[in-house]
Amino acid sequence: MEKFEKLVIRIKEKLGDKKVGIIYFAIIAIITLFFMNILKGYKIERQEREDSYNKALYNFIGDISNIKNEMLKLKITTNDTYTLTTLASVFAKANSSISNLSTLPLSPNITEKINMYLTQTSDYSYTLMRAILNSQELKEDDIRQNIDLLYNKIDELDKALNSLYIQINEKGIKWNELKEEGDNILNDQITDIDSTTSGKIIKPFTDYEGIIYDGAFSNHILSLKPKSLSDRIISQEEGESLLKDKFETMNVQFIEELNGQIELYKYKVDENEVYITKQDGKLYQMIGNRKVEEKKIESKEAIDNAKEFLKKWNIESIEQTYYQEMDNTLTISFAAIQDNVICYSDLIKVKVALDNGKILMVEANGYIFNNHLRVINPVNTEQTAKEKINPNLNIEKTRLALIPTESKDEVLCYEFLGSIEDKKFLVYINTASLITEKIYILLDTQGGTLAI
Repeated sequence: MEKFEKLVIRIKEKLGDKKVGIIYFAIIAIITLFFMNILKGYKIERQEREDSYNKALYNFIGDISNIKNEMLKLKITTNDTYTLTTLASVFAKANSSISNLSTLPLSPNITEKINMYLTQTSDYSYTLMRAILNSQELKEDDIRQNIDLLYNKIDELDKALNSLYIQINEKGIKWNELKEEGDNILNDQITDIDSTTSGKIIKPFTDYEGIIYDGAFSNHILSLKPKSLSDRIISQEEGESLLKDKFETMNVQFIEELNGQIELYKYKVDENEVYITKQDGKLYQMIGNRKVEEKKIESKEAIDNAKEFLKKWNIESIEQTYYQEMDNTLTISFAAIQDNVICYSDLIKVKVALDNGKILMVEANGYIFNNHLRVINPVNTEQTAKEKINPNLNIEKTRLALIPTESKDEVLCYEFLGSIEDKKFLVYINTASLITEKIYILLDTQGGTLAI
């Protein structure tokens, strides 16, 4: 320190007070400009995030409004052809709205209940479409009653969301406030919006006991319970200890308990939001918002890191299905494996930062709800299923796969990977009925392989 002081004195004597003052001013100016740039970048990033959330909410509101209008048409139409096209529109828009809902920074307590209702709307539309196409005898009174019930719920949701949009855009409620405070602020805002209808956005769904219709999947859709959890309940303190061990950090803070379709504990772990199940303490969701500035590692290392992370949570019998690289991150989809059969219902998504290989995001709800030991018994042979495929398809690989249906059941299929000319396809043939359940086109992009 003494040597440094002497050096500063010598420099001052050599340059003079005036030049030293200029140098000091220049240094302060450079530091000020540096922090101003950081602040500007932060403001731009925050505004982009706000804009993306507003766009998602705007699209979500548009989808809900369109669903309401289509269902209003269903209340009066008697023409099967028109009913089919309207049901197809409801089905498509319900799935689109689920996608937009998933991008909004709302807690699982809010999104799960809305998501459950939208899923039921999608499932019911799909079931009715199939019944009409198969010339099934339908109970007209039951259908009308169910459509009325669905319409009433979508109407309440539409009003609540439009009022929420006004709160955010006209009264200055920020998305980060909603995210940080969770259900309390959101529910308070919605209580102020419309006390004459539902009061809270989740109220229309708390007393929604289900729709009864003639279909193989109606009951289990509406009373769906997580299949991978036992009845063992862990305490908040046990959850905190568990997270300290899994994340190898002491920076764990309990935030709140959430009582939705599944009971969760929410914690802050370092800079991440982490949700674990109250039953068994399994990882349900992890959300991190760090912006990744550059790419330093390759996809293979990121995938290995994701597998190692899941292994810490005793999730090992999995296989990478697809991945996509974007904004210096890699998002990987994993599915469970049982007896060499891939179970696409048991899906886990993991996002990895490509600068340091750390895990940024995990979505394990599909795995939590669907993973269980199945009885796998194909009725027909692979060769018999192959005969149902277009002979022009050059088959490269075949395997057994359990795939989810639009009605949230699952069916055992033969998965055929093949190509026609330069186009690659995945074709799924039901092992029992031999009908074509799904066809996907595989597209190789710069970010990875997409199935559409």
